Amino acid sequence: MIKSIAKYIKDKPYLAQVAKDGLWEKAFTINLIDPDFEEEKFQLYLEKNPFKNLDIELFFKNGDEIYILGISFNNNLYVSSVSDFIIILIQYGKKFRGFENLISNLDSKLVGESYLLQGEPDLIRIGIVNHWFSVGPILLWQKGWKKEINHDILQERFSTKPEVSKTNLNYQGMSFIFNLNNSTPGVRHWIKSPCSKKIENEWVLENGKIIHYLKDWTNFKEI
Repeated sequence: MIKSIAKYIKDKPYLAQVAKDGLWEKAFTINLIDPDFEEEKFQLYLEKNPFKNLDIELFFKNGDEIYILGISFNNNLYVSSVSDFIIILIQYGKKFRGFENLISNLDSKLVGESYLLQGEPDLIRIGIVNHWFSVGPILLWQKGWKKEINHDILQERFSTKPEVSKTNLNYQGMSFIFNLNNSTPGVRHWIKSPCSKKIENEWVLENGKIIHYLKDWTNFKEI
């Protein structure tokens, strides 16, 4: 899967965002093009309100398309604090030398072995970026289901959450989620592919894109 993703992600991430307890609407945003990381402001963000879980996402652009790599913090990682965790992600994002190299470095620094994006995801979901849990995602696939897809299957899945299939809140992402429960050993992480297009003032799910990435990244069969 990593090699397949790397075909689309050629440039270093331009943005990172950090969220407490899945509150992406209130995420702390970090401009990765800016050479100076405002660590003091980030520390204030961490200290302002208590939290149980902390996640970071790195945003990559390829033309008009956006890809997002997300990783959660847990106590099984080879870092002692959430601050160290975030700083490592930012540093390797800024030192980007290709997506495969990034994943290899994060594996080595955070997990100690080849782990990230290995094997099959637990779930594939579609949600609105930065409104993931407030609106709720569409469950597209979960481990154990047949890896088959067509337009009829997509429409059936979309019908469970029409407010996600068409929205003016933000663009949607299709998330391939690994280690959903953030259990140890390992860490919860995900990669989001493009899956929509903007028509006038709304973002609308695009079947062709969804089927393309399902086939290219996780070997789905189009039936």
